[in-house]
Parts: sequence; structure tokens; C-alpha cells
Amino acid sequence: MCCGVMGNKLMARIGHDDYDRCLAEPYTAETDFTGKPIRSMVYVLPEGFESDKNLTAWVQTCTAFVDALRLKTKETSV
Repeated sequence: MCCGVMGNKLMARIGHDDYDRCLAEPYTAETDFTGKPIRSMVYVLPEGFESDKNLTAWVQTCTAFVDALRLKTKETSV
């Protein structure tokens, strides 16, 4: 999963390393649908992705994380 929509929020998969930085961004919140925070994802409230620029930035952050996972998987499978 790269990112998705839960209700009216963007669920962004950003990885453990970027968690604190992304959570400090405006209009973000902990992803806690399991009952506890998931430290590799954040919710982005609608105000945080209203503009095309902001939505693009979040999607790029998510895809960069997922692309890095793919590279890591390829390296370990060789």
C-alpha cells in the first residue's frame, strides 16, 4: 500500500524514519484505527491536501517510501 482514503482523510504510508517529521506537518494526525498509533503512517486531514501541490507532495512522499521498499526487496532476493 502506498496511500489511501479513510473517510475524508488521506492515509499516508511514510515509513518509520519520516514519521515524526510528517506528524509535525500541519493538518496531520496519528493513524490509530487499530487502537494504537501506527508509526509508519499518518492521517492527513482534508485541509492538508486541498491544493494539488499539497496532495502531490504527500503522494510523492508515499511513493518514495514504497519505491525504497521495492529496491530493498530486490536487493535481498538476489
